[in-house]
Amino acid sequence: MLGHEETGLRTVFALAALPAIAGLFTLRQVRDAPPAPRDRELPRTPLPSAFRALLVATVVFGLANSSDTLLLLRARSAGLSAAQLAFAYAAVNLVYALLAVPLGALSDRIGRRRLLIAGWAVYAAVYAGFAAATSAWQLWTLFAAYGVYYASAEGTVKAWVGDLVPVQRRGAAYGLYAAAAGLLVLPASVIAGGLWDAAGPNWAFGVGAVTATVALAILVLSPSLRPAGEGN
Repeated sequence: MLGHEETGLRTVFALAALPAIAGLFTLRQVRDAPPAPRDRELPRTPLPSAFRALLVATVVFGLANSSDTLLLLRARSAGLSAAQLAFAYAAVNLVYALLAVPLGALSDRIGRRRLLIAGWAVYAAVYAGFAAATSAWQLWTLFAAYGVYYASAEGTVKAWVGDLVPVQRRGAAYGLYAAAAGLLVLPASVIAGGLWDAAGPNWAFGVGAVTATVALAILVLSPSLRPAGEGN
């Protein structure tokens, strides 16, 4: 990319540092809830292995989860106008708003793991689609699918953290999760931007899709994340 496009891309990834900085402040502020008086003599329980496995998966997925502005840059380079970009991102938010509540209820019935697997699979497919898209209708479909990812994954993983961790350790658990999700926006965006500059958007999105698939494999294969009643 040359000229103003190169400058714009670098600006986007510089701005991606802001969520990372916010993640640092979140980590500094979050503490474990103080124990009730009757529990003061009890030893602090370690974070469960299932949460640690989920955190590893979150870290790997975070390396694939670059700034959403990358999607808009890809759509712009593929021919969508500025007005169309606004409507495309509005479609993401509309799909999210319509599906967040019913998919949250679905996670109560089928389990957090299954819905998060589905959400991350959609994400990987969306990134693979952005790597290969050649027409406007494909881009519109991908933006709508991206809204499905948000609705199925964003609230689900946070609810799952609460399910996996004892009440007295949830402050630490949510702090670690917020740090893992927030701090990795910057390196993920830098990696994607470097790949875009060096080899083009297909590589940027293709590598993101592969990385998300690795995170998905951790969810699927980790024994500690597979509740006895949920099966495979």
